[in-house]
Amino acid sequence: MARWARALGLGPGSVKSIAYLSGPWYMGLYNVVRGDFDEDRVNAGLIVRLKRGVDTGILSTGHFDQLALNKLVWSIQPSLNGTMIDDTFLHGPTAARLYVNNDSMPAIMAHNIMNAESPRSGVGPTMSKFEMRQLLLGVLGQDIARDPARPGKTTRALSVRDMHDFYKYCVFPVPIEESLQAAGLIDVPVAIEI
Repeated sequence: MARWARALGLGPGSVKSIAYLSGPWYMGLYNVVRGDFDEDRVNAGLIVRLKRGVDTGILSTGHFDQLALNKLVWSIQPSLNGTMIDDTFLHGPTAARLYVNNDSMPAIMAHNIMNAESPRSGVGPTMSKFEMRQLLLGVLGQDIARDPARPGKTTRALSVRDMHDFYKYCVFPVPIEESLQAAGLIDVPVAIEI
């Protein structure tokens, strides 16, 4: 996990803590002592309970939920309401300029809280905000120039296409994939053109 954390630009301690506490609550101390965790049970544990469903809902059923992704994007970009945020749309001209950044955080958090279990108080919103800002935007995001007139001014953002591909296909954005490949953590097959 330390190698993964370094390749993603995260502190190894924080990654381990999240991994150890993501399983069933009664396994937390055992995971810490053993230095290992059951990756098949990471969504059945303490962190999920503390969050009380304050999340995007895209993977909460255990698999990719297209409608949940649509609703998240619609909450960020209400003008797209009713548009399927699928492969066809994401490879069209509109999606090329569609990003999620810190300006999107209020809409994302309102969406996550609105879809949460009841009651909605507690640490769930704080944990969800950390997850969205630090992991989704922080790790997967890239520094981009949104204004062509000011190319030197960048903002941390994640394209909706990359977010879709991460949730649906478990594919990292290209810069992250390259750093993981350079660290020897993933093997990307090379396509041979005939």
